[in-house]
Amino acid sequence: MNLLVEGNTAHFHERVNLKFNEAKFYENYNEIDKNKYEIIATPMDMLFELSGSVVPKDYWISSEKYSEIAKAFTIIINDKPASTAFTSARHDNKLEIGIETAEEFQGKGLAYHVCAKLIEYCIDNNLEPVWSCRFGNTPSLNLSKKLGFVEALIMPYYHIPMIKQN
Repeated sequence: MNLLVEGNTAHFHERVNLKFNEAKFYENYNEIDKNKYEIIATPMDMLFELSGSVVPKDYWISSEKYSEIAKAFTIIINDKPASTAFTSARHDNKLEIGIETAEEFQGKGLAYHVCAKLIEYCIDNNLEPVWSCRFGNTPSLNLSKKLGFVEALIMPYYHIPMIKQN
């Protein structure tokens, strides 16, 4: 299989790295209504079936390796995973947060609660929560700031679209 550059173009983007501020997290903390929503530790089979743009099955070798050093939480609504916060990467004591919310549940504030649960896990386990996203991803940037993150660095990068050719 060969890979070819699609259209001979590269797309310019900017990535924002954010740093966690625990005081800001607790200053803005809004506890979930436990009568309305249930947050569970995400079972591996559910986690590795998750679809979206950044999901564990695309970045982790196996669910076994994931369960050794990573963590995920999911809000369940009507027996369906509505929003999941998970370890998208882990290095030493740094745990990068990934989040996927099913389209039908977006805009309901669920991502805040499930990410807050993962951040609490990080704090309880002496891990530093890490957040990064594309600069144009306004929902992610807004959510990160509600969770106590502050912009630390903006880095340019290029995406080169590829097409597979057999």
